[in-house]
Amino acid sequence: MLVPLDSRLPLSYGELDFAGYINLDWQGKPRMAKLPDNLELSKLFALGYSNKKIAQMYGATAAAVDYRLHQIGLWRMPTINQVNTLIGQVWKVKATTGAGSHHNQGPIQYLKYWLRVRLGDSQMSDQQIAKAMRFEQRLRKELVVVAYDPETVAGFSYVSRLPSDEQLVIRWPEDVPYLDPEEMNLLRLSESQS
Repeated sequence: MLVPLDSRLPLSYGELDFAGYINLDWQGKPRMAKLPDNLELSKLFALGYSNKKIAQMYGATAAAVDYRLHQIGLWRMPTINQVNTLIGQVWKVKATTGAGSHHNQGPIQYLKYWLRVRLGDSQMSDQQIAKAMRFEQRLRKELVVVAYDPETVAGFSYVSRLPSDEQLVIRWPEDVPYLDPEEMNLLRLSESQS
Protein backbone atom coordinates (compact mmCIF):
# COMPACT_ATOMS: atom_id res chain seq x y z
CA MET A 1 0.00 0.00 0.00
CA LEU A 2 1.37 3.41 -0.88
CA VAL A 3 0.36 6.52 1.05
CA PRO A 4 1.53 10.15 0.75
CA LEU A 5 4.59 10.92 2.81
CA ASP A 6 3.57 12.09 6.26
CA SER A 7 6.18 14.05 8.20
CA ARG A 8 5.14 12.11 11.33
CA LEU A 9 6.64 8.88 9.88
CA PRO A 10 10.39 8.53 10.26
CA LEU A 11 12.03 7.85 6.90
CA SER A 12 14.23 5.13 8.38
CA TYR A 13 11.22 2.78 8.36
CA GLY A 14 10.74 2.84 4.62
CA GLU A 15 11.87 4.33 1.40
CA LEU A 16 10.12 6.89 -0.76
CA ASP A 17 8.98 5.85 -4.19
CA PHE A 18 9.46 8.10 -7.21
CA ALA A 19 6.32 10.15 -6.45
CA GLY A 20 7.05 10.89 -2.79
CA TYR A 21 4.97 8.06 -1.34
CA ILE A 22 6.04 5.73 1.44
CA ASN A 23 5.64 1.97 1.09
CA LEU A 24 3.46 0.39 3.83
CA ASP A 25 2.72 -3.25 4.61
CA TRP A 26 -0.74 -4.79 5.01
CA GLN A 27 -0.95 -3.48 8.58
CA GLY A 28 -0.18 0.06 7.50
CA LYS A 29 3.32 -0.05 8.93
CA PRO A 30 6.24 1.30 6.89
CA ARG A 31 8.01 -1.48 4.96
CA MET A 32 11.61 -1.71 3.94
CA ALA A 33 11.46 -1.34 0.18
CA LYS A 34 14.58 -3.26 -0.83
CA LEU A 35 12.91 -5.35 -3.52
CA PRO A 36 11.76 -3.86 -6.83
CA ASP A 37 8.13 -3.23 -7.67
CA ASN A 38 5.90 -6.15 -8.66
CA LEU A 39 6.34 -5.59 -12.40
CA GLU A 40 10.13 -5.69 -12.20
CA LEU A 41 10.03 -8.67 -9.83
CA SER A 42 7.73 -10.50 -12.26
CA LYS A 43 10.17 -9.81 -15.11
CA LEU A 44 13.09 -11.22 -13.13
CA PHE A 45 11.01 -14.29 -12.29
CA ALA A 46 10.06 -14.79 -15.96
CA LEU A 47 13.72 -14.43 -16.98
CA GLY A 48 14.54 -17.38 -14.70
CA TYR A 49 16.43 -15.56 -11.97
CA SER A 50 16.47 -17.60 -8.76
CA ASN A 51 15.13 -16.18 -5.50
CA LYS A 52 18.69 -16.19 -4.18
CA LYS A 53 20.00 -14.21 -7.17
CA ILE A 54 17.18 -11.64 -6.92
CA ALA A 55 17.82 -11.30 -3.20
CA GLN A 56 21.53 -10.69 -3.82
CA MET A 57 20.73 -8.05 -6.44
CA TYR A 58 18.60 -6.04 -4.01
CA GLY A 59 20.20 -6.77 -0.64
CA ALA A 60 17.23 -8.77 0.59
CA THR A 61 16.74 -12.38 1.68
CA ALA A 62 15.62 -15.25 -0.55
CA ALA A 63 12.69 -15.75 1.84
CA ALA A 64 11.60 -12.13 1.28
CA VAL A 65 11.71 -12.68 -2.49
CA ASP A 66 9.69 -15.90 -2.15
CA TYR A 67 7.12 -14.12 0.03
CA ARG A 68 6.70 -11.27 -2.47
CA LEU A 69 6.42 -13.69 -5.39
CA HIS A 70 3.65 -15.55 -3.58
CA GLN A 71 1.89 -12.25 -2.87
CA ILE A 72 1.69 -11.55 -6.60
CA GLY A 73 0.66 -15.11 -7.44
CA LEU A 74 3.96 -16.50 -8.75
CA TRP A 75 5.14 -19.89 -7.54
CA ARG A 76 8.48 -21.52 -8.32
CA MET A 77 7.19 -25.07 -8.46
CA PRO A 78 3.46 -25.09 -9.18
CA THR A 79 3.27 -28.86 -9.71
CA ILE A 80 4.94 -29.60 -6.37
CA ASN A 81 2.56 -27.14 -4.70
CA GLN A 82 -0.40 -28.83 -6.40
CA VAL A 83 0.77 -32.25 -5.19
CA ASN A 84 1.27 -31.00 -1.63
CA THR A 85 -2.16 -29.36 -1.65
CA LEU A 86 -3.76 -32.58 -2.88
CA ILE A 87 -2.05 -34.65 -0.18
CA GLY A 88 -3.02 -32.04 2.41
CA GLN A 89 -6.67 -32.44 1.44
CA VAL A 90 -6.45 -36.14 2.22
CA TRP A 91 -4.20 -36.26 5.29
CA LYS A 92 -3.05 -33.90 8.02
CA VAL A 93 0.59 -34.92 7.72
CA LYS A 94 2.72 -34.55 10.83
CA ALA A 95 5.26 -31.81 10.31
CA THR A 96 8.05 -31.00 12.71
CA THR A 97 11.47 -29.52 12.33
CA GLY A 98 14.13 -32.19 12.28
CA ALA A 99 13.40 -35.82 13.09
CA GLY A 100 9.83 -37.01 13.37
CA SER A 101 8.30 -35.23 10.39
CA HIS A 102 6.36 -37.48 8.03
CA HIS A 103 6.46 -35.22 4.94
CA ASN A 104 9.36 -36.93 3.21
CA GLN A 105 9.24 -40.44 4.62
CA GLY A 106 9.55 -43.36 2.18
CA PRO A 107 6.18 -44.07 0.56
CA ILE A 108 4.95 -40.46 0.62
CA GLN A 109 8.00 -39.28 -1.29
CA TYR A 110 7.40 -41.90 -3.98
CA LEU A 111 3.71 -40.96 -4.08
CA LYS A 112 4.68 -37.32 -4.62
CA TYR A 113 6.97 -38.26 -7.51
CA TRP A 114 4.23 -40.40 -9.03
CA LEU A 115 1.68 -37.57 -8.79
CA ARG A 116 4.14 -35.14 -10.35
CA VAL A 117 4.54 -37.50 -13.32
CA ARG A 118 0.74 -37.75 -13.62
CA LEU A 119 0.53 -33.95 -13.65
CA GLY A 120 3.19 -33.69 -16.36
CA ASP A 121 5.88 -31.96 -14.27
CA SER A 122 8.67 -31.11 -16.72
CA GLN A 123 11.10 -30.19 -13.93
CA MET A 124 11.60 -33.76 -12.71
CA SER A 125 14.95 -35.50 -12.98
CA ASP A 126 15.32 -38.88 -14.68
CA GLN A 127 15.95 -40.39 -11.24
CA GLN A 128 12.69 -38.97 -9.86
CA ILE A 129 10.74 -40.29 -12.86
CA ALA A 130 12.33 -43.72 -12.40
CA LYS A 131 11.31 -43.72 -8.73
CA ALA A 132 7.75 -42.84 -9.73
CA MET A 133 7.64 -45.74 -12.17
CA ARG A 134 9.05 -48.16 -9.58
CA PHE A 135 6.40 -46.93 -7.13
CA GLU A 136 3.62 -47.78 -9.57
CA GLN A 137 5.20 -51.15 -10.38
CA ARG A 138 5.33 -52.00 -6.67
CA LEU A 139 1.69 -51.05 -6.13
CA ARG A 140 0.63 -53.27 -9.04
CA LYS A 141 2.94 -56.23 -8.36
CA GLU A 142 2.49 -56.42 -4.58
CA LEU A 143 -1.18 -55.30 -4.61
CA VAL A 144 -0.56 -52.60 -2.01
CA VAL A 145 -1.59 -48.99 -1.38
CA VAL A 146 -0.05 -46.18 0.67
CA ALA A 147 -1.62 -45.69 4.09
CA TYR A 148 -0.99 -43.02 6.71
CA ASP A 149 -1.05 -43.37 10.49
CA PRO A 150 0.16 -40.20 12.23
CA GLU A 151 0.63 -42.13 15.49
CA THR A 152 3.42 -44.32 14.11
CA VAL A 153 7.07 -43.34 13.85
CA ALA A 154 7.20 -43.85 10.09
CA GLY A 155 3.75 -42.39 9.41
CA PHE A 156 3.39 -43.78 5.89
CA SER A 157 3.49 -47.45 4.95
CA TYR A 158 2.46 -49.88 2.24
CA VAL A 159 -0.57 -51.98 3.19
CA SER A 160 -2.39 -54.75 1.34
CA ARG A 161 -4.98 -53.52 -1.11
CA LEU A 162 -8.61 -54.05 -0.04
CA PRO A 163 -11.64 -54.18 -2.36
CA SER A 164 -12.72 -50.83 -0.88
CA ASP A 165 -9.50 -49.25 -2.20
CA GLU A 166 -10.72 -49.81 -5.76
CA GLN A 167 -8.04 -48.39 -8.08
CA LEU A 168 -6.80 -45.76 -5.59
CA VAL A 169 -3.09 -45.73 -4.81
CA ILE A 170 -3.81 -44.70 -1.22
CA ARG A 171 -5.97 -46.02 1.61
CA TRP A 172 -8.66 -43.36 1.79
CA PRO A 173 -9.29 -42.06 5.35
CA GLU A 174 -12.79 -42.90 6.57
CA ASP A 175 -13.39 -39.41 7.96
CA VAL A 176 -12.45 -37.54 4.76
CA PRO A 177 -15.03 -36.99 1.99
CA TYR A 178 -13.96 -37.79 -1.55
CA LEU A 179 -12.49 -34.92 -3.54
CA ASP A 180 -13.78 -33.75 -6.91
CA PRO A 181 -13.59 -36.37 -9.69
CA GLU A 182 -10.56 -34.83 -11.41
CA GLU A 183 -8.51 -34.91 -8.20
CA MET A 184 -9.70 -38.43 -7.39
CA ASN A 185 -8.59 -39.61 -10.84
CA LEU A 186 -5.07 -38.37 -10.11
CA LEU A 187 -4.97 -40.83 -7.21
CA ARG A 188 -6.13 -43.83 -9.27
CA LEU A 189 -4.09 -46.38 -11.16
CA SER A 190 -5.01 -46.51 -14.80
CA GLU A 191 -6.64 -49.78 -15.73
CA SER A 192 -4.59 -50.11 -18.91
CA GLN A 193 -1.56 -51.58 -17.11
CA SER A 194 -2.81 -54.45 -14.99
